[in-house]
Amino acid sequence: MDKTKINSLEDVTPDTDAEDSLSESKPRRRTAVLRGARITRRAHKIRSAITIALVLAMGGAAAWLLSNYFKHNSRYRLATIELRGEKHLGRSEVDEVFRADQGHSIYDIPLDERRRQIEEISWVHHASVTRVLPGEIWVRVEERQPVAFLWSPKGVSLIDAEGVVLDAPPETLFSLPVLRGVTLAEPEPNRREKLERLVRFSAAIENSGQPAVEQISEVNLADPRNLRAIATDGDNSVLLHFGEESYAERFQTYLTHIDDWRQQFTEIQSIDLRYEGQAVIHSGEPQTVRIDKPTQPPRPLKPPSPPATRAAGSSTPPTPTQEAGMAPVIGQ
Repeated sequence: MDKTKINSLEDVTPDTDAEDSLSESKPRRRTAVLRGARITRRAHKIRSAITIALVLAMGGAAAWLLSNYFKHNSRYRLATIELRGEKHLGRSEVDEVFRADQGHSIYDIPLDERRRQIEEISWVHHASVTRVLPGEIWVRVEERQPVAFLWSPKGVSLIDAEGVVLDAPPETLFSLPVLRGVTLAEPEPNRREKLERLVRFSAAIENSGQPAVEQISEVNLADPRNLRAIATDGDNSVLLHFGEESYAERFQTYLTHIDDWRQQFTEIQSIDLRYEGQAVIHSGEPQTVRIDKPTQPPRPLKPPSPPATRAAGSSTPPTPTQEAGMAPVIGQ
């Protein structure tokens, strides 16, 4: 009986060798399939890389040929410099910037470098430089706007709102106030800060309804805590102390009361407007007067008498009478 069981057990025992061979053959097939897929993907990547390299090489060659054509074809050499937006800027200063580019292709001209060189010219605030086929360069400039005259050892100059000193162009007239308390020797940030005060002051005068350029002939910025200005009224003039704030309100006070003050005092030299509710009038001896609120709007100031024309570059300082009168006019 036992023998029969043993035989039956042997009959039902699976063939382990066959199973082992099957189990070993399946992973081998999967490994072969994976290796084939990897080889296919790698070949595809290689073909793609070669294709991209060929395209880039052809594009680079085409770009080089095109660039070489533009650079060596005489049709694209610099022939004309078109200047736009200039009013006081000298054409010769711009031409000098492009002197080294004459006879060269416009594609050899470094536009950014030329733009920076043009913006170094004193009258130029901003500039743009553009190529125009076949052989033109267009230069568009935004000029600086002068806000005052500046007396310097070189004579009469102009100065803009950023403190940049400008040469007065010939045959050009300006009607601007004279600026004191600003020198060429001081650092540029100091000049810029002072000019910001001048701009705020001029805007305040304009907001009062009076043209600042016609009513203020001189501004002194030497004292950072006390802006002083000479106001003109017809043939009369007076030095006003504004302090460092409330320019519009204090100028309005001057406009409202100047007629009454001229009836009370003779030969008013200066008026200090820095005190709330009162003013200090210097007419021989300083006297304090009360400032009442106006019941009527102030009258417009009379236009000042026209001054004599001054030559640009004149180094002769103005006389006290000229300083107190209308803003100087520069011309030929």
